[in-house]
Amino acid sequence: MARPSVQPGAVIDGFTIGECVHHGGMATLWSVTHPGIAAPLLMKIPRMAEGEDPAAIVSFEMEQMILPRLSGPHVPACFRHRRFRAGRPMW
Repeated sequence: MARPSVQPGAVIDGFTIGECVHHGGMATLWSVTHPGIAAPLLMKIPRMAEGEDPAAIVSFEMEQMILPRLSGPHVPACFRHRRFRAGRPMW
């Protein structure tokens, strides 16, 4: 398994990365904190190392488009998302 490119203590868009709580086949989930958000938070970061399945990025982008439009008591809140752009690093 490739080593995650994110490490605890890193800051991405104002979110401070905590511990990795799950390594999945297509992404990792990290606990994060943000000074403006009191709720417990998770950040999902797709796996993008050489040799990874490119379907992971497609699936991740689909989730980014769908999740902010969902509502209901069993839907996680989406506080922020970042779109992929050529030539721009994720963090």
